[in-house]
Amino acid sequence: MLLDTFQQELDNLVAGMLDLGRQVEASLENMVRAMEEHDAGLAGKELGVDARYKVRGADIDNKTMVLQARQAPVARDRQPVKIVYDGVQEQPGTLSTLPYTFPFP
Repeated sequence: MLLDTFQQELDNLVAGMLDLGRQVEASLENMVRAMEEHDAGLAGKELGVDARYKVRGADIDNKTMVLQARQAPVARDRQPVKIVYDGVQEQPGTLSTLPYTFPFP
């Protein structure tokens, strides 16, 4: 039962990460299109979205740490959780520094 709950929460984290990645990818595609087409209106829609992505990334980070802490007594290998988190390491700066692909199928 505990492992089922852990797996479900882990699956939710992965789904959240993938969703975040898709949103970042869409934003990057919009920015590239805006630059290619010299579309200031489209570019303006994407300004500041990186702050939202950083908040979501921090939320995923917090959920990952809580999940790890709750499973520490029973988990022998927490590597899957670490892999999920490592998929979205970001550098401070602009939206273009955020990753938009993940090592998941």
